[in-house]
Amino acid sequence: MQKWIDHQRRKSRARHECARSRAAEARAMPNVGQISFACALGYGDLRFDGTWRKDHPRLVKWLDEFAVRGAGVQKTRVTA
Repeated sequence: MQKWIDHQRRKSRARHECARSRAAEARAMPNVGQISFACALGYGDLRFDGTWRKDHPRLVKWLDEFAVRGAGVQKTRVTA
């Protein structure tokens, strides 16, 4: 249903905008919120073939930096 898909896309964009505005805070020691957000972005890679990445380069950079800081991110990453 297109209406539902559009609604979900708007929610996704809002989530990305919020995260982008808080990127500076993400440099500190990882917390459960950051870990959860990294998981959500990873799910976006898995479920939607990473299509969110082209519109959100700062989040891509954050996720890549987060993955380097947390060894567990690479170990738990799921690929299709």
